[in-house]
Amino acid sequence: MLGPALLPQRWLLDGRVFGALLGAQPEPDLLVACAGRLVDVPAPRSLAAARRLMSHGLGIVIRECERHSAGLALARDFARDLSGEVHMQLYATPARTQTLGWHFDFEDV
Repeated sequence: MLGPALLPQRWLLDGRVFGALLGAQPEPDLLVACAGRLVDVPAPRSLAAARRLMSHGLGIVIRECERHSAGLALARDFARDLSGEVHMQLYATPARTQTLGWHFDFEDV
């Protein structure tokens, strides 16, 4: 079972990890959205590209990001301990904006 002593003594997600997720191969499942609507723009593949989009009020969602980062793979530990599937979603939302509007998740969140 996971406990405080087993968790890394650092942030699991920072700018370096976010940039690596954006540039991961195979490409991550990524959405760009603003005010509850998907936006049809090329997916950012770098931290600089993500910052450009975010400077225009666009948010970024990376679904199942644990598949692309060893540090985020602790989702497998949760899945084992909780006897189910665990998927991590990363939301990068500019200040004073909303990436996704009201929605329904089929998973337990």
